[in-house]
Amino acid sequence: MRNLLSILLVLCVLPALAESPAAGPGHADVELAVSEENALTLTARVGQTVRIRLAGNATTGYEWTLTSQTDEKGRACKILTPAGAIEYRPASAEGRVGVGGEFFATFRAARPGLAKLAFAYQRPWEKDKDPIKTFAVSVRVIAAESRKAPCNTK
Repeated sequence: MRNLLSILLVLCVLPALAESPAAGPGHADVELAVSEENALTLTARVGQTVRIRLAGNATTGYEWTLTSQTDEKGRACKILTPAGAIEYRPASAEGRVGVGGEFFATFRAARPGLAKLAFAYQRPWEKDKDPIKTFAVSVRVIAAESRKAPCNTK
């Protein structure tokens, strides 16, 4: 519960050693670790991996799901391509019941534009109930050859 209530905001560009081959030399991937901060904007280049880390506890039945990806005008878009399902990793190596962990949503920056992602934290079988948490983030994707350095802002 403490993990869910704590506000953790870490915007970081991974070290150059973790460069994405698709993005080319000097283009590290982008990772965002949050638990409750909304209204963020990240910048990534085409070809980079964008990874969003959200605190949660799968042992309670709750999970984070992507509810929408829209462009600046609110239309469905494919600026970011999901790189698989949202994954859960428990905080405890022993997998103790009741111990929280983190959910990871990973995307590839597919084409330039602004993607607005919305996530919901709820039990999948409780479709008639509102999520107990929501999270929104915007990702501005710029051309891979852009010489402008990515700027992650709030």
